Amino acid sequence: MINVGRLGREIRRVRTECGWSQRYLASKAEVSVGCISMLENGNRNISTPLLGRIGDAFGIPASFLTILAEEARSDDMLLEIVQATVRAGIQELCPKPRRHSTQCH
Repeated sequence: MINVGRLGREIRRVRTECGWSQRYLASKAEVSVGCISMLENGNRNISTPLLGRIGDAFGIPASFLTILAEEARSDDMLLEIVQATVRAGIQELCPKPRRHSTQCH
């Protein structure tokens, strides 16, 4: 079972690893900044379509986020290995925000 608070923490962790602000993620996922804030703080349930939009914004399958949020039992080594593998690959998968140059060309 997915813990909403844990899922929110994973969304925040992935967002910060990507170097994104809440505003940037919100614009890519087409939701409000308040929605992202409530999700990250575990104060809002997440629907499947919204989870899909957030995954799409990161450029990763939504299932990666749910895998990271799964609560492992103490003897669940396979889940821990899968989570570690997903974490290792996320930084390479999510696009970095573009920096706009203020210089004239």
